[in-house]
Amino acid sequence: MSEGPGSFVAAEATGFGWERRAPRMEDEHLLAHTQNWLRAMPRGVRPVRLQVEFPRIVNELSRIWSRTGALARYFEALEFSPRTERTGFPPVIKEELLAMHLFSLGNRTGPYDRRAA
Repeated sequence: MSEGPGSFVAAEATGFGWERRAPRMEDEHLLAHTQNWLRAMPRGVRPVRLQVEFPRIVNELSRIWSRTGALARYFEALEFSPRTERTGFPPVIKEELLAMHLFSLGNRTGPYDRRAA
């Protein structure tokens, strides 16, 4: 997701475009830093189906995980995107995203790279 306005409401007010970005080659597989990030995630929070079905989303989450504002906007955009062609996520993907979002809101003790060994 490109960096947009600070919130969904502000984005709508400024006419921010919610079009999906053009696909990139790395969208089809998990990047090395994403794999490290996933290994550092606790069980029950670490997404299983999301990384298989939507690796580009997991790559983006790992990239912005330590940036609280960007992470909040990304979760918001995943849930509330006004793109008309979007059908939504399957229930298991929604559950994994919710678990990660809740974890990011209060259960992290620090950035993943400090805990990964």
